[in-house]
Amino acid sequence: MQKHVKIYMQHFDYGIDDFIPCESCGRKAVDIHHVIFKSHSGTNDIDNLVSLCRPCHEKAHDSRQFNNYLKQLIKKRDEENKIQGL
Repeated sequence: MQKHVKIYMQHFDYGIDDFIPCESCGRKAVDIHHVIFKSHSGTNDIDNLVSLCRPCHEKAHDSRQFNNYLKQLIKKRDEENKIQGL
């Protein structure tokens, strides 16, 4: 298992066989995406990782606007997690 996938799954307490939803559309996620790409000095920190289905992952790589949307999604997710004490 890749390091960033392990970090994501441990943070959200997912097991290997759990359903992990795409954080954009709710379908089954198949990828953990680096919002700031590793090739652009992106990190494996949880605030740079988002679970995505294949179509949303492709869209994230093809659309700067969609990738900016994902950044806002992560920011909102992280704020909600702080409120819940996660």
